[in-house]
Amino acid sequence: MNTLSVLAISISALFFSGSFISANAHDHSSAKQELKTQQLVLDQANGLASFDVSVGRGSLNIIGDDSATSITVDAVIGTDTGKDYEFTLTREDGKAILLVKTDASVDLTVRMPKNLALSVSDGSGDMVITNIANDVDVSDGSGSIEISNVSGSLNVSDGSGDILIKSIGSDVKVSDGSGSIMIDSSDGSVGISDGSGDIDTMHISGSVEVSDGSGSTNINDVGGSVSINDGSGDIYVKGVGGVVTISDGSGSITIDDAGALTIEGNGSGDINTSNIRGKISL
Repeated sequence: MNTLSVLAISISALFFSGSFISANAHDHSSAKQELKTQQLVLDQANGLASFDVSVGRGSLNIIGDDSATSITVDAVIGTDTGKDYEFTLTREDGKAILLVKTDASVDLTVRMPKNLALSVSDGSGDMVITNIANDVDVSDGSGSIEISNVSGSLNVSDGSGDILIKSIGSDVKVSDGSGSIMIDSSDGSVGISDGSGDIDTMHISGSVEVSDGSGSTNINDVGGSVSINDGSGDIYVKGVGGVVTISDGSGSITIDDAGALTIEGNGSGDINTSNIRGKISL
């Protein structure tokens, strides 16, 4: 590809708005890594059903916009000189698809209509998602995750990195290898499967189910029941409308204010209970 062709493609990726946009770069003029700033726009996207995002490594910031009718992607793309990269935004079968492939990193800021369901596949890097009035599904290799103001359900599968989740309108499911998890406010139920790291949940309308390898578990203000299967780490539970059921390998257990309490197994550690309204089975 000659220099004029590369320039034409870069300009069209910056300024063209439509249903299919792509950019490729190949430049042997420098041995250093290049940073390219580009923008893609997909018009009339508010009538679509969903938005799929697939990126490699780098930061990702996705914002649902109440008034947006298009999807706008602003990117700072790093690529090794002499190697191609792919940066496309397409429309297919009622959904929008963002695909970024590069041998280096990419920092993305995405603005989208808030009514679309969102699916994100991310290799590594910090991620922020906010203000989505639909279901959200996230698969992430590593890096911190912050998700807030989602009206639908939320499903997160993460390899490693801290997770912060706030203000979810339906059920939340988290599968995590390592890293802390905090969930603050869900109008549905919460399910957590965690390898290691501290877990904090609060203000949950439904039930909470936790399977944890190691790390402390703190649960506060739950409308339904609480079930905890824990390998090691202290457990603190307060303000539960239903039954609390615990199976624990090691660590102290403190339960304050629950409908009933069942401890099916406790390898080691003190047990402290108060304000249990129903039956206690130890």
